[in-house]
Amino acid sequence: MESLSLLVILTALQGCHLQILHVTQRPSASAVPGSSITLECNYGLSSLYEMSAGSFKWYRHVLNGDEISLTNKHYKGRIVRTNGDDFMKKKLANIELQRLELTDTGIYICEVSVISITNITEYGKGTFLNVAGVPEVIHKLNPFIIRVCIIGGILIILISSAVLLKHARQDNSSTKELRPIAFSELKM
Repeated sequence: MESLSLLVILTALQGCHLQILHVTQRPSASAVPGSSITLECNYGLSSLYEMSAGSFKWYRHVLNGDEISLTNKHYKGRIVRTNGDDFMKKKLANIELQRLELTDTGIYICEVSVISITNITEYGKGTFLNVAGVPEVIHKLNPFIIRVCIIGGILIILISSAVLLKHARQDNSSTKELRPIAFSELKM
């Protein structure tokens, strides 16, 4: 009798498709222009069955908006996606954005689709990426080179000022002396 009850319950559960897909993202991330950042997306599947296949996409600003992919001209050559093995085994759906630009600031939404007994698609709540600050290239410059550039700039300004001052003095000595003019001397 107990085995019959268990069989009935399992059959009923099989028809219910107890599968829940949870997609999580970090709410925000910050980076500077020229650097790289990994936008993290993790998922979990509660199911009586194993996942047989799946995929993920990223969108910018709105669901089904601009897809972040190698075919999108703004991101071409600047993204690296989590490989299929890490997607299936580690439940990762990350993308790395490289050579960040100020215009990359925005909300990025992760979409995960899995195939088990049925197809399920869920979305993360989005990650706000703020790209601002001093470009990464400046941080990597050698302090000695920065000092040389600053001193060189100051020297150029000083030499230019000295040359202009010398020419101004020569021009003043070659002109006749200026004297104030009285109001009565003006002709109207």
